[in-house]
Amino acid sequence: MFMFFGAMAPEGGRNFYPFLYSFAACSATYVVSHIIASQLKSRPKKDVIADADLIFSLPMYFGLSYLSLKGAIMEDWSGDYEVHWFKSDGTSRHFTLMYAAMNLVHIPITLFKNQDLTYKILMTLHHMLSITCMLGGLANDRMYFFAALDGACETSTFLLTTLFVFKTELFSSGPITKMLTTINGVLLWIFYLVFRIFLFPTWLYIFVTEAMQHKDKTWDVVNPHERYMYPTVTLILLGLSTLWFIQITKGMLKAINCGSKKSKKA
Repeated sequence: MFMFFGAMAPEGGRNFYPFLYSFAACSATYVVSHIIASQLKSRPKKDVIADADLIFSLPMYFGLSYLSLKGAIMEDWSGDYEVHWFKSDGTSRHFTLMYAAMNLVHIPITLFKNQDLTYKILMTLHHMLSITCMLGGLANDRMYFFAALDGACETSTFLLTTLFVFKTELFSSGPITKMLTTINGVLLWIFYLVFRIFLFPTWLYIFVTEAMQHKDKTWDVVNPHERYMYPTVTLILLGLSTLWFIQITKGMLKAINCGSKKSKKA
């Protein structure tokens, strides 16, 4: 990872200072989130880091979702291989900067949160892989479309975050919150299906197709890290997302069944 920071240094790349600014913005957002969480009198003090993480994640994942969809879908989707592999400006680049910075900030949050050790290890590994890929793109100043297209999966993460906010009753409780939890769970299932289960195979199809059709101008030009690391991480994400999708499906069906039973009793 450190070699990518070196490649982005002022004499080596134009993304060094923008990355530092993004990191500072993400860090400041967490500090504010922690202050807000510490003032929630209805919440146990032992949960302050977890609560701060939820508050921090709401604007972060919303912003990342917007940048990824705007960059990959609205701006670059209809472009050719030159746009997908070598375009060096636009919203997809801004997404890559913010995503790398946000994951770097989130590593210590993950480690200090009161949660299962296995989950900590998996999440830290996920962040390290993501940062390595994103910093590689920033160091070489290319492949931003593929970074943003993969990042569109964070639309489902935003909904997952709001689901946890409702389920933990972070800000409110009652029948309306429970109804919103059920609605959010259904939306999460739909977005997870579209922006993970369907998205990652689409990413792989575009990457492999363009690499085969324009091999001398794509595959032969980029370095081994970009050739193999990017699709490997996407395959890992597809595998993990498939496992998580099974759990989300079970949770959604359970919530719907509980809701229908209550309505019948009423």
